[in-house]
Amino acid sequence: MSAGPPDPPRLRALPSALPSDSELVARSLDEPEVFASLFDRHAVGVHRYLGRRVGERADDLLSETFLIAFRRRVSIVSDENADLSVHVGLQDAWRGYTADNMLDDVMGMGPVSTVTVNGRSAQLGFADDPELQDEPLWWLGGQFADGTLFLLQASAEFTEADVLAMAAQVTYNP
Repeated sequence: MSAGPPDPPRLRALPSALPSDSELVARSLDEPEVFASLFDRHAVGVHRYLGRRVGERADDLLSETFLIAFRRRVSIVSDENADLSVHVGLQDAWRGYTADNMLDDVMGMGPVSTVTVNGRSAQLGFADDPELQDEPLWWLGGQFADGTLFLLQASAEFTEADVLAMAAQVTYNP
């Protein structure tokens, strides 16, 4: 018999400033193995969400989700200010997204506005719930002329007009 409860496990101290998701995506462009940190950071939450939506298919979709995110990562980060970052990804039709519902599942999303980008309907919203977001972000879901959807994420440092101007410049060559 021991004299009392066991000692608690020793916890490893975390760095005082963990890199943001934006910083990890930007680094992963030159160091692809860094993308694994995003998987480690978000896989449990994404799997939980997928499990509620699709049940047993969650394991397969989790892998596919992160594989697609890895292949389609694009990042623009200002050398002068790392807070000025933009990420653009293509969205797959199998998810059932349209230009009108792309932002429905973004956690922490505030009110969503319907806007026009290059003559096509798009959605624009701002997510700033500190419980659900690492950092406040603009989100814009838009559509190219061929029907391919894209999702743009931009730092809160940008204005709504900046986000709309950037979205108008996004191109896609299949």
